[in-house]
Amino acid sequence: MGLAQAIEQHYTENGTYTGADVAGVPSIFPSEAPLDSSNKTYNLTITATDDSYTLTATPKNAQQGNGKLELFSSGRRTWDRDNDDAIASPGDECWSKTCS
Repeated sequence: MGLAQAIEQHYTENGTYTGADVAGVPSIFPSEAPLDSSNKTYNLTITATDDSYTLTATPKNAQQGNGKLELFSSGRRTWDRDNDDAIASPGDECWSKTCS
């Protein structure tokens, strides 16, 4: 969620989401998480346009295979639970362990 706060701050200061990344890698926030550990389990990326963005956390190391998480500027959240690169089932539309 820190990356979401950072990109909103970028928008407030610049009037655009563009420029918050360099080739998808955040230029406004660290590119790996968690921030408070040397054992990084997610790569963080940004896809931004002038008025929208998608933040992606791609699992690695101990989280490898757990499916990527995405947060859209619209507030939509997805989790590719079965790691098949598709958001197809209603369960993929939330970040909770169980979704209806």
